[in-house]
Amino acid sequence: MSVGLSDTLVEHVRSAGPRTMLCAPPGFRKRSLLKVMAQLFGDQGNAQIFDAIDHGRDPQLAANTIINGTLDAVVILDIGLLDSVYLELALDRHARNKFETRCFLCVDASGLFPLSRLRAENLVTIIGYDRLALSTMEIRTALKEIGRKADRDRIYRLAGTWPVAFDLLISFFQSVDSRAMDLGDADLLRACGLFEFIEQHISPLISDAEWITLARASLLSIPDVDSLQTAQRDDRTLSALAQRLSGLVNQRGQSFAINPALRAYCLDRSIIADACAHKRRMLDLADRCSSAGKLTDAARLAAQAGSPERIALYAEEHGALLIWVLCGFSNVQALVEHAGEQVVAPSPTLRMMRCIVDLKLGHINRAEAELRKLASEPDIAAGMQKEIEIVRVTLLVYGCSLARQNDLEILAEVLAENSPEPAWQTFLSTLSLILNTQRARFPSALLDLSEARRHAERVRSSYNLMFLHLHQASMELAKGLPNAARRTVATARRAWREEFRDDVGVETVISALSASIEYETGRLTSAHGALRKSAYRMPEAEAWFDIYFAAYEPMARLSLRSNGIEQSLELLATERKKLRSRGLDRVARLLGGLAVCLVGETNLKERCNLPLLPVEVGEDDACWSWQEREIYTLAKAHQCISTGNLQTALAQLSDRRAEAKALGLQRSQMRYQTLEFLIHQLMCNEIRAKEILYTLISDGAKSGMYQYFADIAGPHLGELDPEIERSTGLGANEIKFLSRALGESRVARDTTDAQLSLREAEVLSALAQGGSDKELARQLGISDNGIRYHLKNIFRKLQVHDRLSAVSAARDRGLV
Repeated sequence: MSVGLSDTLVEHVRSAGPRTMLCAPPGFRKRSLLKVMAQLFGDQGNAQIFDAIDHGRDPQLAANTIINGTLDAVVILDIGLLDSVYLELALDRHARNKFETRCFLCVDASGLFPLSRLRAENLVTIIGYDRLALSTMEIRTALKEIGRKADRDRIYRLAGTWPVAFDLLISFFQSVDSRAMDLGDADLLRACGLFEFIEQHISPLISDAEWITLARASLLSIPDVDSLQTAQRDDRTLSALAQRLSGLVNQRGQSFAINPALRAYCLDRSIIADACAHKRRMLDLADRCSSAGKLTDAARLAAQAGSPERIALYAEEHGALLIWVLCGFSNVQALVEHAGEQVVAPSPTLRMMRCIVDLKLGHINRAEAELRKLASEPDIAAGMQKEIEIVRVTLLVYGCSLARQNDLEILAEVLAENSPEPAWQTFLSTLSLILNTQRARFPSALLDLSEARRHAERVRSSYNLMFLHLHQASMELAKGLPNAARRTVATARRAWREEFRDDVGVETVISALSASIEYETGRLTSAHGALRKSAYRMPEAEAWFDIYFAAYEPMARLSLRSNGIEQSLELLATERKKLRSRGLDRVARLLGGLAVCLVGETNLKERCNLPLLPVEVGEDDACWSWQEREIYTLAKAHQCISTGNLQTALAQLSDRRAEAKALGLQRSQMRYQTLEFLIHQLMCNEIRAKEILYTLISDGAKSGMYQYFADIAGPHLGELDPEIERSTGLGANEIKFLSRALGESRVARDTTDAQLSLREAEVLSALAQGGSDKELARQLGISDNGIRYHLKNIFRKLQVHDRLSAVSAARDRGLV
């Protein structure tokens, strides 16, 4: 299949101007477009195409035809073979004399025709590669013919928006059996004919020296000016190529982009021409990349050149922790993976980096074992004492071990010792920030945040600055500021997309925090989407205690809404088993406390008496995080409720609420108050229940935290509903907050306003099974618009705002 010419593109060329030049490298469908132009004008009168045969007979023939003005349209191909100076003069006269003849010209590379004066005097309209390249819609349409997603992704990855590459690859994938799909990139591009096309049509436009420059640039993941400022000034050569061959070689600021298929050809050509010279280029670039801090490229090139031992030198030169702080985790991981065990084993620095990799990937048991080995070897311990201590504290954070009081003191001493070094300072201040945030020491945490930012900016560590936004958002969540946390996470997400898009660990952290924010503010569909990229990746993904909690808690609560208590408890049990296998016992224990809370809340909501899980919460620990204190306090209260000790539960909740208020933990304070409200209702203390309720409404309206209150307190508002709604002391935000909670509670008890039609019931039943609007429409035999219309009515009748809430409300009422 060939990607056709869109009507929009044809019309754009047809109406561009009296003198139109298509300027792009071969393969950008210029000839096809100009043949269409000849046909269009030929239908109206007369048009003529001049190509290499005509230029060979008379290099001035096409120009003379323009001057004669006897044709409606003149189309000139193969412009590099005619008398370009004479053609320039002819175009100049065409403009002066205002001939009616339309001129269309095809140029494969700027420089083949003198354009400067014509362009300066606006004598020609130039249509470049950006307009001639494939559009997103054209690509999507063409790829529909390819069955497997992996094949579609591969075609797009190799071809980009280069039309000829796209055509050849699609034709190849449609004409061969699945065994051919196992070919490497170079063999695939050779088999489909693209290498032959490049050899015949692109190669004549590039000199031997330029091919060497292209090969060197193609070795880099992102070629840039700094990496290519060699003695031969490859950066200038590539800049010139980017001007001549825009579309295949582009320059964006200080970086270059080479079409992936052309890049593969360059590397293949370089290896075939002189394998030894190619290897030398790789090693030279590896050294340059290491010096520039581009360690992922350095490690990859050294390994591919057959010299992985160089990776140990790169690691020793920079230091394990500084690589992590300044260059990011992906560089640490790349060095370890490309080095291999034979190079890692004798290198203490690489072993420390392997410890960091295991730590960040959630292999806590392995990381702790590696650190113990390093600390037990006297020669290594003496030279890496500082690094070992810092990684030990880091393991407390990422391994989620319970930090003791003196861990912060030790960290403070290390901070003082390393004050002249900003890279160490930003890293250590970040660790202190995490530990202080977990303990709800927000004034100290804010100072750490300011200090870490200041030093990160000094060393221009955009990676650490991005993570500092995430730590700030974690703090804002604890303080009951979900809207501020959402804005902060959005800032971090922009940084991730711009610079670290391939770092899945960062995406996991961002998604975990987003899941918690979206749940708190009642955006359940968004929360569910964020959980797919966070909770369901754990514990294999990069995280620390705050992130595990941010992902797992909304996951459990959304599961309870959608699937009921039994499946939710099974889910938590499975996750606890995974966590323990990784050495994350502290997180597993927290999920046990969360399971107790879910059962207790179900008992209160459904007025049943399910047995609580036999989880031993234990005595209060001064080193608990605020998350542990919150969950375990609520779990203990539910245990007291289950045994009828309501006064004991109230006393515990009251003490913890006062403590949370003093610390600025608005979230915890509201959760304690919500359970207090329910206990007073159980005890028929209506006056006290109402007092707490009005406080909850006021605090919830200010904070924007809505969903927990609606889930836990909403079903129990009962007879208070009319009285609350008649209250004249509520402000606009409080009424809005309350209406959402009352709306959810009404769903369970108000049947007259929510009678569903037969079709709406069918849509709701299909919705509960999952699927997009398109899939639901196909299943029910109606249009997409029909599905959206019925969903809108379902949401209104069930008084919900999204698909997930509708399914949850329907299950509560037994509608599905």
